[in-house]
Amino acid sequence: MKMVGVLRAKEMTRKPKADRAIMNAVAKRLRKFGHRIVLLDEKNVNGNLLLHQPEFIFSMARTQSALTMLMAFSNHIPMVNSPMIAAMSLDTFELQTLMETKGFPHPQTTVMVLNEISHCSFPYVLKSPDKYGKRRDTIIVDSPHKQKEAIEFFAENGEDKVLVQEFVQGEPRKFYGIGPEVFLTDGGATLSLEESGAIEDYSRRLGRDLMHLQIYGGEYIYTKDKGPVFTNLDDWPSFSPMRDEAAQKITDLFLSYLGQQSL
Repeated sequence: MKMVGVLRAKEMTRKPKADRAIMNAVAKRLRKFGHRIVLLDEKNVNGNLLLHQPEFIFSMARTQSALTMLMAFSNHIPMVNSPMIAAMSLDTFELQTLMETKGFPHPQTTVMVLNEISHCSFPYVLKSPDKYGKRRDTIIVDSPHKQKEAIEFFAENGEDKVLVQEFVQGEPRKFYGIGPEVFLTDGGATLSLEESGAIEDYSRRLGRDLMHLQIYGGEYIYTKDKGPVFTNLDDWPSFSPMRDEAAQKITDLFLSYLGQQSL
């Protein structure tokens, strides 16, 4: 089967090498089953997608042009993740609103004009609005100096509004999801079975059930008094702590769609 994997543009990620590594690892495994794999940078999707005539697409694209192009073909070419769902997951404020509506533990978040954040009490977290075509940026603001730097940074990046998020004291940790499975790689061994089960359930409900992502990851703050507080969700992360295992799990997921069995 002809397959195209769409790589994330370098300016859309802080870890371009890690993103490419997981895609290469998946492509390598799929080729062992006789599939023809072409990896395209999302900047080159518009001019090359039709040329390769893919029967299946796996994508970590985030730019508006690439997602729009993929949406045009999503009705007749199977895709993971769905470009429409990936686009929805980019909007942090909408994500936080959904989390609040569905009862997920999350920091209080509001949208503010950039020049108004000087009235906020330290510490707090600033995030970019995460719309099409913009890299995600997050800054913890805990002093007037850091606040000044943050305002200048977002202004230089063309942001006039930012997300102001409650700072939650605790230990930042990550979760990853592939199909129905969830993996806790940071400090998972220190959790009780009850705690890890609850976090896995929240993660699955957030990534797969609420946002309908098949491949996802995110961050939560582990607190002893409040339990997990979920702060972020990513469509197709780099899976750096578990790349080999993730590549095999993703390959198995794709093969299950195609009715093939893993080796």
